Amino acid sequence: MPQTLTEQIVSLSKVLNQQFRLDYCRLWQSLIKGDLKGIERYSRRLGAGDLYPLFACVLTGRSWT
Repeated sequence: MPQTLTEQIVSLSKVLNQQFRLDYCRLWQSLIKGDLKGIERYSRRLGAGDLYPLFACVLTGRSWT
C-alpha cells in the first residue's frame, strides 16, 4: 500500500435529530408493552412503511406472532 495516504475512516456514525431519537425510544416502549398501534406508528415514522412487522422482528429478534 502506498505510504502517501493520509486519510482513514475512524467510524461511521450519524448525529440523530431529537424527533428520531424520541420516536425510536417510543418504538422500544411500544415493543416492550406489546402496543401494536404504537409499534406501527413509530415504525412508520422511522421509515419502515408497511414492513413495520418485519422491522419489529429485526429489532427484537422475535417472530411477529
